[in-house]
Amino acid sequence: MHRPRLLVAIYVVATCAALNALPVFAGPVELVLPNVGSVRIMVPEGWTHEIFMEERPGQRRMQIDAAEEERISLTIDVVSTAAAQRQSGKRGTQQDADAMVFAYLNPMLPQAAEDKIYLINLKSPRGFGSYGRITDKKIPPGTPVPEGEYRHATMGAFIMPQHLVIFTVYSDTLRSEAYKAAIALISDGIYAL
Repeated sequence: MHRPRLLVAIYVVATCAALNALPVFAGPVELVLPNVGSVRIMVPEGWTHEIFMEERPGQRRMQIDAAEEERISLTIDVVSTAAAQRQSGKRGTQQDADAMVFAYLNPMLPQAAEDKIYLINLKSPRGFGSYGRITDKKIPPGTPVPEGEYRHATMGAFIMPQHLVIFTVYSDTLRSEAYKAAIALISDGIYAL
């Protein structure tokens, strides 16, 4: 007879735990791509951001940093793909995203602790893509990370219907909640307007 109450209690605890695992977004920041459109980026609560005007039309860059003690730095480049899609009649594919990640990370392998790049897929209702991670081999595990440097670099490409998002996350760990929030921001916190 007490089983239904126990199941309800387990459901409530599991639901609360799942909700707490999701990043808390402070609010939207609109990134305007002149003459093209804009995207809304949900910056996590307590993080700072700065928007840079790029030389190329249809492209913007945003730098987002976690609280200083979390040591996470995220760079997001948003590029409009609308003109290219109209011209070619094609939309980017998962293979395109993978190729971009490999093209960016493969030249860094000589400085990396890894000998191969492994991709992790990103999927959401807003798009798809992938990312890979490398570890700086000159910073051995368990040693302090020098000021201004990071132990890990995560680079990825996320394809949305009208935009390409290229991102890099610099971090000292791959297990922190701040790192998970940075990755979640890419798939769950960017909206085309």
